[in-house]
Amino acid sequence: MAKLMPASFQSEIRLSSKALQRSAERVSVMAEGNLIRLTVLGDRLKLLAKTAEVGDVEDEVQLASVHGEVFSVALNGSFLTEIMRCIHSEQVSLQLTGSRGPVMIVPIREQRDALYLLTPVLTSTGF
Repeated sequence: MAKLMPASFQSEIRLSSKALQRSAERVSVMAEGNLIRLTVLGDRLKLLAKTAEVGDVEDEVQLASVHGEVFSVALNGSFLTEIMRCIHSEQVSLQLTGSRGPVMIVPIREQRDALYLLTPVLTSTGF
């Protein structure tokens, strides 16, 4: 298990768990559970999905803090939504270990220790 958990990360953002969950659900529903691109834009996290049927769907969430490099990563929308439904703490930390490394989703101040790993999806530059 120690090999799965990254020892360091390049970027970390903290934000409201419920705000991320609601935003991920909205974008994921419109994108039919397909890929969602998460991009840090200053003090906001932009969630974007592109579908042929619906077109582009985007939403934004206010960030509590940003540390490290600005990043953009594509994730499975269904997986992100399901993970966020399991988190009951007020805030969550998303830690990016690199463009090909897993995204660590860590609840802040939750009763039990928890860590979720979500592998990014490599996409063409058009997404």
